[in-house]
Amino acid sequence: MSVTSLSTSHPGICGTPIQHGGFICYCLSGSVPASVRAPIASEALSYGKWAWFLFHGIVLLTTFGAGIFVGLDLKK
Repeated sequence: MSVTSLSTSHPGICGTPIQHGGFICYCLSGSVPASVRAPIASEALSYGKWAWFLFHGIVLLTTFGAGIFVGLDLKK
């Protein structure tokens, strides 16, 4: 089934926003309109900003969790 046939048979599937559970969803093919794209500013990733803390928090928790998982697995 092509994207064109999807957009004509199912309104909101391709390019137009649809409401779904309190969220606005866009095309299932992965295209988000340029008017609503908002990349993270590079300044947010610098030391002391929110994205820096988020990134490092995820990395630390993932590493810590993996260490616990491996430690418990080796203990068996």
